[in-house]
Amino acid sequence: MKIKSLVSLGAASVGALSILTNSAPATAAALVGDVSFVPTAGGGVILTGTGIDVPATNFSGEFNPLTELDFKLDNGTGGDIFELSGTGGFAPFIGFSGVIQDITQANFEGPIDNFIQIFDGDDNLVFSIDLPEDSLSFPAYSENIVGGVTNTTVSIGYVGTVVNELDGGSTSNYTGTLSADFPGRDRFETRALFDTAGEVFPTDGTQSWSSQGFAVEQVPEASNILGLLAFGLAGCTFIARKHRQIG
Repeated sequence: MKIKSLVSLGAASVGALSILTNSAPATAAALVGDVSFVPTAGGGVILTGTGIDVPATNFSGEFNPLTELDFKLDNGTGGDIFELSGTGGFAPFIGFSGVIQDITQANFEGPIDNFIQIFDGDDNLVFSIDLPEDSLSFPAYSENIVGGVTNTTVSIGYVGTVVNELDGGSTSNYTGTLSADFPGRDRFETRALFDTAGEVFPTDGTQSWSSQGFAVEQVPEASNILGLLAFGLAGCTFIARKHRQIG
């Protein structure tokens, strides 16, 4: 009877370690999968030059202009969007609408809470994406040539946390990219559209854009795993010692 009780204690110790390192109960409802967002019909973005140049990651020795992003259709602090596609936990929310916050020179370094929010048909918040400090990357320019015509894509990467508002705030790690295409322009022509402070593009209408990203489960911190491992091993050692004493 005593041995059976001790074995149960050890199993509980190791079982707790197994459960937490696999993160099954803690993150079972965290949203994981691929997801993309686009502006609602008639929406887009207006880019405004800040007069600040940052190193070009794709072209050594060159610089790209840092721009502010004013998303449209304007809702006060950002623009209206909807989820275009989604897999995994995001699949049920395809077509749901939401908002994205503007990116300004003032908030570029973050944090930006509720950077993206998606709501259901009753205006209940479904999930949000929060950005911590220094989570936005500098703009990256890439070129592609189709039929002899050079086109440029400008992308801004970002990392953050997806909050599942339907499950009490379960979180997952998110990596995404905002991108806009400038057909018929090479990188030099594209930079010239907003390379001075206050220069606005487009001056009539808005620029189309999209965002793609993916979310993965958060991994427990190494210190927590080591602590659980020590707890589990201590339980096993205790069982072995008591077993010898009983035997």
